[in-house]
Amino acid sequence: LYFLLSYTYGKSLNNGLLQSLGVGSGIKYFPLSQALVGANADKALSDIDLRQNFTLSWVYQMPFGKNRPFLNSGNTALLAVLGNWQLNGITRRRTGFPLPLSMSTNQSGTQFGNRPNRTCDGALSDPTPTRWFNTSCFVAPAVGVLGNAARTLGTGPGQVNFDFSVFKVFPIREKMDLEFRTEIFNIFNTPQFDLPATAVGSASFGQIIATINNSRQIQFALKFRF
Repeated sequence: LYFLLSYTYGKSLNNGLLQSLGVGSGIKYFPLSQALVGANADKALSDIDLRQNFTLSWVYQMPFGKNRPFLNSGNTALLAVLGNWQLNGITRRRTGFPLPLSMSTNQSGTQFGNRPNRTCDGALSDPTPTRWFNTSCFVAPAVGVLGNAARTLGTGPGQVNFDFSVFKVFPIREKMDLEFRTEIFNIFNTPQFDLPATAVGSASFGQIIATINNSRQIQFALKFRF
């Protein structure tokens, strides 16, 4: 029986450096004058900010069968059914990535784009894919005015995924066996949601319209070892 457990906790802030992980870094006002936009106007959560990440992998070689503690001899039929099984699993759970804010139409008078004005917190106690945050808290600034919202807002949905596999070994002779395996990815068929739309003015603003993972997949394999 084997376990490997990993947990990390962290926080990453920057001024808009894009790390190209598939998550946007938001609209940056640099290199506009700090007198115009304020000191540290671009300081916010970076696109690699993953606050919590938990992974557990395990292998359980069941104690029945040839060269194992139980059922290693005797009833051939029972040994063939119950012997030489191995169970394996991988569990991953993580929090979400930051949400990059922008305006769907740039009326700032600059080439950098614009962020909205933030009028209230915007966080919801029970976010759903159809309303991940309170969209009424974000409004378009006046033409020629830069929005006061931070470069990133809160975080998107986290991820929970379970993979599972089962192996069975069929001994043939001393240094030869046949291994049959069944591997199931996303065994509970859990949807993993993409980030919501974060451009004020877009039709889907605040809504999640896509997933980032595959539905349940099952594959079989046969391996001959000698």
